[in-house]
Amino acid sequence: MLSVVVFILGINMGAIVIMVILITRMSFALQNSLAAPKKEDPSSPHLGNSSTMPTANRSSNEGGSQTALLALWGRSQASKMKLPGATDNLAPVLMSKLSLFGRADDKEHFAFELGKYLSVVCSSLSVLGYFLTGAIFEDQVAYVATLGNTGLVTPMHCRTRWLDDVVERFIQDHVEGRKSCQTIKTEEVNALANVIILGSGYDTRAYRMTSLQSSRVCVYEIDAVGTSQEKRRVMDALLCGESGSAPSEQSAHGRMPTFVTCDFESQHWMERLIQNRFDASLPTLVVWEGVTMYLSLPVVTETLNVIAARGRSFNLESDGNKSIEESQSTNAQSSPDWYIAFDYLNPDWAGSQLWRFAMQFAREPIHSTFTKSAIDALVDTLGLDVMEHLCDGEEIQSKYSVVVNSTVTNEIEGIMGNYGGFVLARTRNAKDHIR
Repeated sequence: MLSVVVFILGINMGAIVIMVILITRMSFALQNSLAAPKKEDPSSPHLGNSSTMPTANRSSNEGGSQTALLALWGRSQASKMKLPGATDNLAPVLMSKLSLFGRADDKEHFAFELGKYLSVVCSSLSVLGYFLTGAIFEDQVAYVATLGNTGLVTPMHCRTRWLDDVVERFIQDHVEGRKSCQTIKTEEVNALANVIILGSGYDTRAYRMTSLQSSRVCVYEIDAVGTSQEKRRVMDALLCGESGSAPSEQSAHGRMPTFVTCDFESQHWMERLIQNRFDASLPTLVVWEGVTMYLSLPVVTETLNVIAARGRSFNLESDGNKSIEESQSTNAQSSPDWYIAFDYLNPDWAGSQLWRFAMQFAREPIHSTFTKSAIDALVDTLGLDVMEHLCDGEEIQSKYSVVVNSTVTNEIEGIMGNYGGFVLARTRNAKDHIR
């Protein structure tokens, strides 16, 4: 009897969440379209044949990326649900200052505050439903929307844990390992490594991971103007507290990251980095989380080319007019190793009409998807070696949603499914490597 009651409660809560989301999204969309009609750019690339969907990527506009908010929501829910190994305890704090429904384009205060309130309601109902039924509501909805392929909270949770692990291994090998080496005098060395969070969204690693707060690590957060400004607005408010003063470069939360804005479709992110005093001669890890699917294939390819060439795939003073191949050959012996950790979507579910419409509605359409063989071939062709490639949903979920400190716990009722894959690659002929 109790199980029946719990099941009915779960269904009712799910219905309420769906109704609230649909009504508010349609209301805000109608309000914004009436207040400021959008002009379409027929030359902008997008998926599908729909001419009625906006083509400009929302991440460049005020208020920032809707999908970045969705990823933050997934991490926040994982933390609130206390999923095994949930590491992003800052996500709920950050999410409490934002709205799942985004900022109204005209920044109308009431709409934004209402969105924040409704976000709290939806979050609380979903968390309560999880503790009552053991099922993750967001995963169930995403499972339907993606044609029975993947969830939402569980993929975000597993992706976060995997990337955190990659970052820790990189720091251990290229910072802690070098500091303990007798041939390096730490008092004579400033930074020992770079960590680039490319398309950072609402990433919190620079604030919550102790290893990234070391003065020996330079952390750069790169994203489009709208998302970067919105993230800084919220983080500055959280770090300032009641003092009202802007956070310093060295705050109570450790060393602050360097924020770099970039339009990935029209600007070169390496040029933007170098304009912000980036040192390409240091070992570098690029964290590219939840980005490839929103970029065209040429942009994805160019980004991987930059990694393969150790940051020198275009004209710099140090390289003149060298080609990528010449630069790779020249730098292979003299430059430190570069790594890139990224994820990609599987085309089996990314082609779902419902999911495609949702992404276009958010003005962030999906542009690129890959199969395992396609991504392996692309990475190899561009001169990178794959160190790790996880694409089996059951394997990923069993590793990152069940095992905590080598102790097996009860498996949660989340859905990883056929999400796509996680890839860690490095420059070819690397002298050192992440263990």
